[in-house]
Amino acid sequence: MDRNETVLPELEGKPAANMMIPNAADLTWANIKLDPATVAAAPAELSSVPQAQARAVVWTALIDGVALAEIDPRHLLAVMATSWAQESNQSIINRVGLQMTLRIIPQFIPVPEQDGAYAVMAKAAASMLAQSEPGSSRALVAARYVATSSADEELLRSWAYGDQVPEGLAGDSDFRWVVLCNLARRGSIGPVEIDAALERDHTMQGNLKALQARASGPDASAKEWAWEQITGDHGRSNYELNALATGFWHAHDHDVLRPYVARYFTDVPALSGRLGEDALARVAALAYPSNMVETSTVEQSAAALQRADLTASVRRAIVDADSELREALASRAVFG
Repeated sequence: MDRNETVLPELEGKPAANMMIPNAADLTWANIKLDPATVAAAPAELSSVPQAQARAVVWTALIDGVALAEIDPRHLLAVMATSWAQESNQSIINRVGLQMTLRIIPQFIPVPEQDGAYAVMAKAAASMLAQSEPGSSRALVAARYVATSSADEELLRSWAYGDQVPEGLAGDSDFRWVVLCNLARRGSIGPVEIDAALERDHTMQGNLKALQARASGPDASAKEWAWEQITGDHGRSNYELNALATGFWHAHDHDVLRPYVARYFTDVPALSGRLGEDALARVAALAYPSNMVETSTVEQSAAALQRADLTASVRRAIVDADSELREALASRAVFG
């Protein structure tokens, strides 16, 4: 580009479109910024855009806008409420679903609003499931997002016991563990129920999911057990440590988690004596307190990065996670 603005004569005098999608064919690596009118229109208009590629460009621009503290994450949630359930492209469904569950809701949405945000997602996923052909790939994906985000304990327990499971998921152990991990995060089940589920699925994957579920428990005893399993010398495999770390930073009461922020910066680097660099890099990334979106967390990150004893893998993990955490803090500073 050799100018800030390009006039398109063929559009002059024509009615303004509700949405203007630059790079609609996704042909550039440039960061795309949508104009305010397009952002405002997205909840009502995005689902009517006929080309999947153009819809993907809008979704990406909205997510990037949230990360850059230019778009309120609540607005992205509003787009999800109206457009995600109508989406037919599975790549878009999965990308948006993963971004919302792994990053946008737990990091950018303030803690008191997170239950409501997950409720919006669960409602949209349930609508997608209801609209999908039973047993289709779209229906199976939608069911998994319901299982991930729903607070309907009666439904979740029914699915956990194999009752009224959506078509195509009967006997699906992976789906069952998605349900059980959700129940565990909510404190609705504990070690006894998780061990009983493990008895029914004595596979390597079942063991990993059981560890993740136990580490997800929101109470202090669950966190104390999980942290000791991650940092203690128990001969855990790399996969087991990853599963424990994946589940750890879930608790509605952040007072339960806050003591482990400081411990991350002492206990995880100390694992370098027992783990190889590749394995430690993954554990350090997964165990980082990304959900603790607080100034004290980035201050402790900054202090840790001044140390000379960090291995390259731990330093890289902290740098990357700290960068994302600062994005979430910047967003909350602008939008609350």
